[in-house]
Amino acid sequence: MSPLYQIPINEHYTFFKVGQFICDEDWLHKEMLLKSDCEIMVGLNHEIHLLVDQQPITLSKGDVLFIPPNVPFKGQHHSVKGASFFWLHFFPNSLIRLITEQDFANYLLINLNASDEKNGILPQKFTLLSLERAVILLKQILDISQSYYFTSHMIDCMTKVIIIELCQQYRESFLSKRPQHETKRMEDISNWIRVNIYNHLTVKEVADHFMLNPDYLTRMFKKFFGVSTIQYINSMKISEVKQLLVTTDYTLIEIADQLNFNSEKYMMKLFKRLEGVTPTQYRNSFPKTYLNTLNVDPDIPSPKK
Repeated sequence: MSPLYQIPINEHYTFFKVGQFICDEDWLHKEMLLKSDCEIMVGLNHEIHLLVDQQPITLSKGDVLFIPPNVPFKGQHHSVKGASFFWLHFFPNSLIRLITEQDFANYLLINLNASDEKNGILPQKFTLLSLERAVILLKQILDISQSYYFTSHMIDCMTKVIIIELCQQYRESFLSKRPQHETKRMEDISNWIRVNIYNHLTVKEVADHFMLNPDYLTRMFKKFFGVSTIQYINSMKISEVKQLLVTTDYTLIEIADQLNFNSEKYMMKLFKRLEGVTPTQYRNSFPKTYLNTLNVDPDIPSPKK
């Protein structure tokens, strides 16, 4: 199974170098070990045969290979004349960590409909859904690298764009492997829970609404996301608690009451278990977050044209 890497996408990336390689006969990739930069390889034509951390990997047309720092790699077999690929090196300027496929599934469960995620996921190797989209972006980066822009921010931003594009394509590929009718049902159930999260939800109530057996519903959650129905409900409630903590001045008792927790103490215990800090510690970490007042979106006149 290909390793999965979690990459922060809200951080600044620094472009290093880029190129398109077309190999001659009897070409073998040299032995390399990246110290602090990462490399992305996108296969264009024929095959490139590599050993990555002693594991044989073949990069074919449309394949993406992601190599983080401190992972040794080299050619395993010679490639035929005309084999080609794009390569891109960049500095992520933040920690990249290994996760499991189950971690990713759980993450998608909570962030299925999010539009402001802070992390992207890339496997060591996967096949693109649209090679053309990636090639267009890589050609733009290659062109920009040879141009004389007055600021390096342009190519740094484009580097982040291609990483986000690759993460998006892998995400869509991962979701497409699930049976479509089951995926749609789980999306409907998770969306219904999200809409009704301020109610006192039980597993039986959710199951009854969708005319399912509670045990079967929990098996579905565990099959798709590795968590039980009640764990999902609790994680959604805690997500709402976090929002209320940093956007309102409600007391913990008021927040627990709004979200229909059994008690304030239970909410605090659950919050500490899932987040690693108490609700008060979490709130104090965001002292400058805007509250829900007129200052959030003040009535400022538009500038005159």
